[in-house]
Amino acid sequence: LGYSHNEDRLMEATTRIRPPNYREVFPEMAKVIPEGQDGDWKVEHFSVTKERHRYDSAMSTYQGRGWLYAYNYPGTFACLRCGNDHDPVMSDTGMERMTNMEVYQKAHGLVLIGGLGLGMIPLAIAAKPGVRRVWVVEKNLEVIRLVGPHLNNPKIRIHQGDVFEYA
Repeated sequence: LGYSHNEDRLMEATTRIRPPNYREVFPEMAKVIPEGQDGDWKVEHFSVTKERHRYDSAMSTYQGRGWLYAYNYPGTFACLRCGNDHDPVMSDTGMERMTNMEVYQKAHGLVLIGGLGLGMIPLAIAAKPGVRRVWVVEKNLEVIRLVGPHLNNPKIRIHQGDVFEYA
């Protein structure tokens, strides 16, 4: 039915190509950003045990939201929080990493990012050989003071401002 040896070669070539792993691409932010607070903004570290991971995975699957924990794994993570109740804004859990893989994979040349967060995305993108510069526009000076000094990559430039007015 039209089968050729070229299809075998194509299959061999595609199975040898390993896509980047979201656990390898993004840095462990609890090792990069220390805990701290500036105004209403706060960076905290937290741990997820194997037991807690199993419980969360089972509960989310039971509730029909299995995708929420499908990419998470046990470990120590960082979380950026804001407000009086310190609501979570960003973390570096597996789900957060996985949802940013497409951004990472498509980044090349000169990159503009709206929002600094924990700096996980700018650090990963700046480490790519095909990226010349990463500009990050962050609205909150407190976030810049908490996170910025720990992003030791000369390709990263942080500008305080509103990305909608900057671009």
